[in-house]
Amino acid sequence: MTRSFRPGGTFGVNYAGMGGEASGLQLSHHLLDGRTAAGPAANLVVNHYLKQFNEETIRTRQQATCGEPCAAVCKKMHGIYKKDYEPYQTLGPLCGIFDQRAAEKLNHHCDAKGFDAISGGGVLAWLMDLLDEKLLTPEELGVTRLPRWEVAGFDAANDSLHNAELGCELIDAILERRGMSISRRSAQVEPDSFTRQGGGAA
Repeated sequence: MTRSFRPGGTFGVNYAGMGGEASGLQLSHHLLDGRTAAGPAANLVVNHYLKQFNEETIRTRQQATCGEPCAAVCKKMHGIYKKDYEPYQTLGPLCGIFDQRAAEKLNHHCDAKGFDAISGGGVLAWLMDLLDEKLLTPEELGVTRLPRWEVAGFDAANDSLHNAELGCELIDAILERRGMSISRRSAQVEPDSFTRQGGGAA
């Protein structure tokens, strides 16, 4: 099956198989129409994010085992970064990140701070969506920026990096309890999370 898609691993097969119809930009994913060859999903997911993976990892055979005596080199690598589909989807397109460098930055930061990348990515994407919809302000979440969430004119490298840096800020704000108190354990909001610091009601 992998051979028919060319790219290797679940990362390559999933993105190639979906043809760009992967969810991105959290609740705005319906704007990504992978069925259109020249659509934004094809440009961002397939022609940039997946293309980087193929060129940097698959074509250069940057693959390894987990350390066990096994013939399956299932670990797809780029330098120190292991490219698994799930974290690079949740901390990638779901968070408005379509560039491997930006996704590596956010995945590394999430891992270094002790968060599970898959559930953490879901929380970050949710918070970014709340910021984009103006349901929360950057000040309320203890961050300094809004996400770049518009598909039209999206810059794969620069806008992805902007969103990755916002994701890093959100992780730090959760850990440092800046702004509203978001649970560090799960996507659940703590009982007092809709009370702004200082005691005012939301």
